[in-house]
Amino acid sequence: MGGTSAETIRFGEFELDLRAGELRRGTARIRLQEQPFQILLMLLEQPGGVVTREEIRKRLWPNDTVVEFDHSIGTAIKKLRQALDDEAGSPRYIETLPRRGFRLMVPVIQSAAAVGEPAAPPAPAMSPAATVSDSFAARSATPRAVRGRLLPAVFSVVLVCALGWLEWRMLQNRRTPPGETLDVSSLVQVTSSTGLDVDPALSPDGSFLAYSSNQNGNYEIYVKPLSAGSREVQLTADGGQNFQPAWSPDGKLIAYHSQKHGGIWLIPALGGTTRLLSDFGSRPEWSPDGSMIAFQSVDTVDLGVTAFPAMPPSTIWTVTVQGGALKQLTQPGNPAGGHGAPVWSPDGKRIVFSATNTSFSEIWSVEAGGGEPLRTLGNGVLYPVYAPNGRALYYTKIFGPTFLLMRVALSPTGAVAGVPQLIENTGQTLYAHLRFSANGKIATFSRLSAANNLQSVPISTVTGEAVGEPEALTHDTNGRKTGPVFSPDGKTIAYSIFQVGEHFNVWLMDPDGKNNRPADAGQDTPLFQGWFPDSRRIAYIVRANGHNTLESLDVVSGKKEALRELSVANSTMRLSPDGKQIAYNIEQSGAQNIWVVPVDSGPPRQLTFDKDSMTYPCWSPDGKFLAVGVERNGGSQIVLIPSTGGAPIQLTADQGGSNWSHGWSPDGDKIVFAGQRDGVWNIWWVSRRTRQEKQVTHYSNNNTYVRYPTWSPRGNQIVYEYAETTGNIWTMRVK
Repeated sequence: MGGTSAETIRFGEFELDLRAGELRRGTARIRLQEQPFQILLMLLEQPGGVVTREEIRKRLWPNDTVVEFDHSIGTAIKKLRQALDDEAGSPRYIETLPRRGFRLMVPVIQSAAAVGEPAAPPAPAMSPAATVSDSFAARSATPRAVRGRLLPAVFSVVLVCALGWLEWRMLQNRRTPPGETLDVSSLVQVTSSTGLDVDPALSPDGSFLAYSSNQNGNYEIYVKPLSAGSREVQLTADGGQNFQPAWSPDGKLIAYHSQKHGGIWLIPALGGTTRLLSDFGSRPEWSPDGSMIAFQSVDTVDLGVTAFPAMPPSTIWTVTVQGGALKQLTQPGNPAGGHGAPVWSPDGKRIVFSATNTSFSEIWSVEAGGGEPLRTLGNGVLYPVYAPNGRALYYTKIFGPTFLLMRVALSPTGAVAGVPQLIENTGQTLYAHLRFSANGKIATFSRLSAANNLQSVPISTVTGEAVGEPEALTHDTNGRKTGPVFSPDGKTIAYSIFQVGEHFNVWLMDPDGKNNRPADAGQDTPLFQGWFPDSRRIAYIVRANGHNTLESLDVVSGKKEALRELSVANSTMRLSPDGKQIAYNIEQSGAQNIWVVPVDSGPPRQLTFDKDSMTYPCWSPDGKFLAVGVERNGGSQIVLIPSTGGAPIQLTADQGGSNWSHGWSPDGDKIVFAGQRDGVWNIWWVSRRTRQEKQVTHYSNNNTYVRYPTWSPRGNQIVYEYAETTGNIWTMRVK
C-alpha cells in the first residue's frame, strides 16, 4: 500500500482515533479494554441503530468459547459506560433496550482524509466532498431515498480510510492490497496425529513438508510428500526432543533445534548423519543464499498457545554453515524483551524478529550484518514472516480474545508502507510458524488450540508427597486460568483469568473449586499481587492514563483503596506475607533483577545485582526469604535470597532444565515449582534445608505444561495451572 490515513470518529465529548485505537476526551486518553472497545466500535458503526446481544456475542466470543454471555456482555457494557462517564439509570450515550441490545444516543461525526491511494468506490449518488465528513445533522436533513444510499457509502469510505483499525476487515473484507496474499479458502489439513504437530517447513519447490511431531512419544523431525496419499518418513530418532526444522535453499539439508542435546543441528534432507552447527540456540532460519543461519540464543519456554517466541535474555545471532563462525546481531535490552523467531528478508539484507516480555510483544528488524535494530510494528504483534516477494510482512495480532492473521505492505527499504489488512480472524486458535515455499506458491502453518484449567493434587501434611491423583477445579475454555494463590487462612483461592489480548481479571473460588466468582462483580482488577494477612483483602495493580496504582480490594465488602503510585507495573510482583512490601523483577541493561518497594510509601530498593536474569520472586511464609528464578546451568534454576538482601544460594542444578517457583510449604521448608525434565513439565518441590527434590505430579505428555503451583496454608493440597496444546499442520495457496 502506498498511502497513509488519518481518521477519527467524534461523538459527544469523545473522540475515537481508529488508527491508534485510542479513546480520548480532549487531551486525556481513556483506558478501555478490547471487549468494551469492540462494542463501542459496533455502536459507532450503526449510529442510532440497535446492536443486538447476539451480534456482540458473535463478535467477542467466536467459535466454541464457553462463557456466560449475558454476564460477560453486561460486564463489558458496564466498563464502557464507566469510560464514558455514563449512567445506566440516566444514560447520555448508551441506551439499553431490554432483551434486545444497545443503541448509541448521540450524534456522530466521522472524519477521514486518505492520501496516496483511492478508497472503495462510493455509491453513485454521493459526491466526493461527502466522503470527507458526515455529521448526524447532515444525515437527518437528507431525503430518505438519498440517505439510504449515502449512509452506507459514507461509512464504507470512512472505514476504508481507517484500514489501520482491524475491525473493519473483520466485517467488510472487500479490499486486497497489491501483491500476493493468502487464499484462506484453500486450506488443506496435511497431518492428523492426535498429539501435536508443529514447526512446519516447506522444501524449496513446495513438494515436501518437514515438521516436528510427538506422535511416537518424543518430538522428532518428519518429512512428508504433499502428494495425495503419501506417508511421512521419520528423519530423526534419537529421542532428542527435536523441533523447528528449516529447509536449506538448495533442498539438501534441514537445520533443527534439539532441546535435549542443545543447539542447532544439520541433517541431510533424505536422512543421514547429523552435524552440530552451534552448541546453543533455537529457531534456525536459513539465509536466502544458504550460507548462514539466523537463530535465537534461548529456547522457547513451552508449546502453549500463549507462549511468547522468546523471553529475556534471548538475542539474535547468525552462524555460517561452513565453518560455524558466530555473530551476535542484537544485544540484551536493545530492544527490551527477549528476541526470537528470526526470519530473513527475501533479499537477505534484513532479519525481522519478535521482541517480547510478560507485558508486551513487538516486531523489530536488524540488518543481516548487524547494526541498530529498528521497530517495525507496535505492541500486541508477534511471529513475523516476509511475503515471498518481500513487499509485505505477515504476522499475528493479539486482539481482544482472539488471534488475527495480518498482512502489512512494506516499502523498498523495509519500512511499513501502508495500513494492516486482516487475512483471517482465527479466534482462540493460533496459526503458528507461518512459512512459505521458496517458489512462493504455498504457505504452511501449525493450527494450535489449548485447553487450560486449574488442577489440584492432594498432599500429605507429613511427607509433602502426593496422596492422590490431580483433579480439575475449573472446567471451561474461557481463556487462561493462572497464578493461583491461597488466602492466608486457606479458605479461598484467588487466581487470574487471561484471554488473549485482554488484561487479567481476578476470580475467587473455594479450595474444592466450588463457589467460583469474580473478585469484583466481574470488574477488571489486573495484575493480581497477593493477599493481605486478614484473608479479606487482595492487592493488585491498575494501569490507567500512564499511571500504575497499587490498590486493595476487600472481597467481602467490595471496598477499594488506592495505596500508592508505582513507577513500574509487573505481572510477576508478589505481596509479602505481612502485607507491607511488594517484590518484583525489572529489566535493566538486558538483565532482570529483584527489587522490593513498600506498600505505603518510600522508594524501591534493589536486592540482587546479578548479570544473569533473576525473576519471579516468591516470599517464604515468614517473609525472611525469597525464592527466585535465575538463568544458570543452561536453564532456569531456583535460588534463595534473604528478603533484606544478600548472596543467593542455588537450590536446583538441573542441566538445561526449567524450574519456576511460585509457592512454599506452610512450614517454610519446601519450595514448590514447575519443573521441566526431558521436555515434560511436572510439579516438584525442593527443600531449602536439605536440597532434596521430590516430583509431585507424573505427567508424561510433552505437549502439556504446568505453571504457578501454590501450596495450601493447611498443607493438604497444591493447586496449579495445567494446559494441553494440540494441533496439526495445514497448508494454503498463495494467490
